Amino acid sequence: MQNVVDGLKAKAAFEPTLINTLVKYSENARCLYQYAQLIFKTKKASLNRLIKQGYCKAKQALQFETNYYMQNDLVKVMRNLIIQTRINHKIHNKAAYIAKSLYKFFDDAVLDYHDRINMHEVKNFNIPIVKLN
Repeated sequence: MQNVVDGLKAKAAFEPTLINTLVKYSENARCLYQYAQLIFKTKKASLNRLIKQGYCKAKQALQFETNYYMQNDLVKVMRNLIIQTRINHKIHNKAAYIAKSLYKFFDDAVLDYHDRINMHEVKNFNIPIVKLN
């Protein structure tokens, strides 16, 4: 398990809190590796789809090094997804359930990133001031 953790620290740029969360809820190294693999595969698929849709900053938005907000939220999302897949016995394909949620998470992360960048580019925005009597 330590080899997988070392790889996630060195190559994946995962924050320690994300790694600790994944380790805590993984039964073994194989399970930890599968969680990390789900994160990478869904992130890559979301990136490719969003670039085709014209989101030019999607790559920066989905890099852990450039989007600090995403990694903080990813810790919470992964913890909740793992817990849900363990307690809800109606979920038969746990990997598909997690992947579907991660696709939405990464899509939302790109949209949020674009909104934060474009917030500074708003021009000719005037708030009308109404005088109250």
